[in-house]
Amino acid sequence: TIMASLFVVLIPTLLFRLYATFFKSCRFVSRAPHLKRHPLNVVVVLGSGGHTSEMIQSLQLLGTKWTEHRCVYIVSENDKDSAEAAKVFEQSHRRYASVKLIPRARNVDQSYPSSVKTTLIALYKCFSLMWEEAPDVILTNGPGVCIPVVLSSLFISAFCSVSLFSFWGGPHSKHLRPMIAYFESFTCVDHLSVSGKLLRPISDIFTVQWPQLLEKLEGSKIGGSGTLLTGPFAGPSHSNKSNEDEQHLHFIRPVNRVALVTVGSTKFDDLVGQVKSTNFLASLKAAKVSKLYVQKGRSDAMLLCEDSSVKGAGDTVASTEANFVSRAQAEFGIEVDIFDYRPNLAATFLRRTKVSSQISPSSSPIRGATNATEASGPITATAVDILISHAGAGTILEAFSHRIPTIVVPNTKLMNNHQLVFAESLAKRAYLVSCEPNGLAEGIKKVVSACEGGAGTESSQPLFVFPLPNAEIMKDLFGVLVGAGKSSKRGC
Repeated sequence: TIMASLFVVLIPTLLFRLYATFFKSCRFVSRAPHLKRHPLNVVVVLGSGGHTSEMIQSLQLLGTKWTEHRCVYIVSENDKDSAEAAKVFEQSHRRYASVKLIPRARNVDQSYPSSVKTTLIALYKCFSLMWEEAPDVILTNGPGVCIPVVLSSLFISAFCSVSLFSFWGGPHSKHLRPMIAYFESFTCVDHLSVSGKLLRPISDIFTVQWPQLLEKLEGSKIGGSGTLLTGPFAGPSHSNKSNEDEQHLHFIRPVNRVALVTVGSTKFDDLVGQVKSTNFLASLKAAKVSKLYVQKGRSDAMLLCEDSSVKGAGDTVASTEANFVSRAQAEFGIEVDIFDYRPNLAATFLRRTKVSSQISPSSSPIRGATNATEASGPITATAVDILISHAGAGTILEAFSHRIPTIVVPNTKLMNNHQLVFAESLAKRAYLVSCEPNGLAEGIKKVVSACEGGAGTESSQPLFVFPLPNAEIMKDLFGVLVGAGKSSKRGC
């Protein structure tokens, strides 16, 4: 009977403790001890591809504020690129990057039912990791790996942050509820990602990057803290700016231009397959391209030839990449370099000039110099004039930051695909050209017309330089998270 009585008392108490911790709805969830600790423990969750690129670019906006606190990066154990990106970023601040690995919660194209098991495995690993790290702040932008990280941290704090459980640490335990900041991915134009839907009700700060999504969420009944607008379209400076006020994109070379086709680490046969077409090569020649790089990822299309003149007994005949390279050189005067994947693609192909911190974009004599870290100097041999890419946010944002004319080909075969809406929204604002794989030749003509035709002519629609994100907004939000700014906390 004593055990039964304890059970009856403890179960409702535990449920109340969980609810209070997750939704911050009672005065017992105190974050005051967090604000007294310095430096704070900040956990940053990185995901593969665009998630990592977006997060690193957001952290770059914080400047020296970032180095005031201890940071731990959490990545999936098979995500070497994100781990390397974290190390490079921290080295730029002259710090060592602490990177922790956990099992991947959900793989690309993995079905949601099958991801339940992998998520539970990742959750188990996260419990020991979050107990060790005791984060004060968690930053994430929606990769699947963020779900077990956030949940495990909240469950731990639920048992360690009230006096009722003083034998586990009491109210002054280091395992208090962390402040959670969720920055929705730039690819989510008119709807939230699955991670965003799950974490919005329990986030202290929740941001989106598209005005139409903010307007849609403001009218919703989903619980959670107030949603904020960040990113390139936030702030009065952008809302009052018209296209006429924006700079136009231009090629960096008058002739002998360089083009890059990239599909990231995924398989996109429809795009890669167009590279060997006569129309595509002819359009590159007309665009004065003499060098073509093809990053084909896991695509096999480059090895297949469907030209009836060379077919044998089989339906398709494998033609070597060497034959295609020879044909492109002989018939079109284009040198082709084909490779599977390179982790540092942006540094190799997208950065146009030598790096310096002494020159601003307005004073740079190089047309298309990118930002305050881009300097005058000789154009690198591999710097591209035209980028042709799948609609991955990371690649697109990198291209925008370096002012590279971009053609985006959305992969409409991806599960829960939002690439099409993302690409079309950016194309509508004239930041890039969006087309289907079989429309690549026409897309190249549009880019050439936009970047060579000159602004204001009837024959061309110029492409505009993508606006920089509002750094002050990010600094203010980070100040709230670490206790250096004003916050409108709900319920507590």
